[in-house]
Amino acid sequence: MTVETPPIAALTLSESERMLLSALFRQGPLPRSDLSDLTPLSQQSVHRLLEKLSEQGLVRFGDPQIRGRGKPSPTVCLDASQYASLGVSITTERVGLCLLDLAGQPLRDIVIDAIPGDPESLMDRLERQLDSWRSDLLSSRTLIGMGVGMQGWRSGRSDCFQPPEPLNLWRGLPLTEVFGDRFGMACFAENNSTASAIAEHYMSSGDAEKSLIYLSFDYGFGGGVFVDGHALIGDRGNAGELSTLFAPEEARSRPALEELLKRLRGRGMVFDTVSDMVAGFDPAWPGVDDWVREVAPQLRLMIRALKAIVDPGAICFGGEAPSALRQALLRACDGAMDGHGTPNPVLRESRISGDAAHVGAAFLPLHATVFAGL
Repeated sequence: MTVETPPIAALTLSESERMLLSALFRQGPLPRSDLSDLTPLSQQSVHRLLEKLSEQGLVRFGDPQIRGRGKPSPTVCLDASQYASLGVSITTERVGLCLLDLAGQPLRDIVIDAIPGDPESLMDRLERQLDSWRSDLLSSRTLIGMGVGMQGWRSGRSDCFQPPEPLNLWRGLPLTEVFGDRFGMACFAENNSTASAIAEHYMSSGDAEKSLIYLSFDYGFGGGVFVDGHALIGDRGNAGELSTLFAPEEARSRPALEELLKRLRGRGMVFDTVSDMVAGFDPAWPGVDDWVREVAPQLRLMIRALKAIVDPGAICFGGEAPSALRQALLRACDGAMDGHGTPNPVLRESRISGDAAHVGAAFLPLHATVFAGL
């Protein structure tokens, strides 16, 4: 069954057009004349390309700005009213949806009542949600595409994942084909941690960090690597699978929330899931400080390794870990890079509260088809 979707975009943008859209995403609104300074494009090319982008509903012009002598230059900004991008994130415990406008602002950011491990019922539930949005949020917008974030690793550079056991029915499914055929739109798939790294890049304020690492403290522990404006995937699609750094005998002391859950249960606290633990998290709970001290040596070593290998501008602490736990882990890494002469990355909390994977999934179509050179 193919779902009757909202209008679907068939955007084919040149590298120069994407460069202009990227500059407006990061810096806009801007006087049109400034765009030739921010890009390698001539004024004539900027004028011509912006007219075309305006006709497509991707940018809009505003009042001219007077700057000294000469003809005033009109301001230009992204048109956030015409398009949307859909993201779906699948974890062992929940399914998150995010609908973004062209400026990267969430129109909706929700968790739906779907069974993560049942592909058919999940897509049925997603179909109903799209049908609901079609009458309001998407009544006047064109969908650019759908991004799907999945937990797990790949056996090759494909859209087929090997997820954790609760998601076993997704194992080996070609996600872009499964979702693309069902919903009749361009589909992009990525590991949840890598999708989160892409979201972190786009949601950064001011100048973008060209290279960053996103540490995803979830049921397991993973990461996303974003280098020189692109997500690093690796030869077999598993760049950022940070848990592979741990030998089997060390896995118990990796900074995975599954392990914290076990420690708290061992002290008599009752939680059914990681989500339950996160929802009511209190850093003063007995056992939390002990766990942070236990995982700190491995985490500090990992920070030094990521600095040495990737040279990122920032290493961001995120995932499902609540802010208080992210801050505790950050404090545990104070001084981890002392004594090295090379510049250190900034260690900071993710700018996205909660799990960023569904936001990152919604950025996948934008990153792949709209923006470039950020």
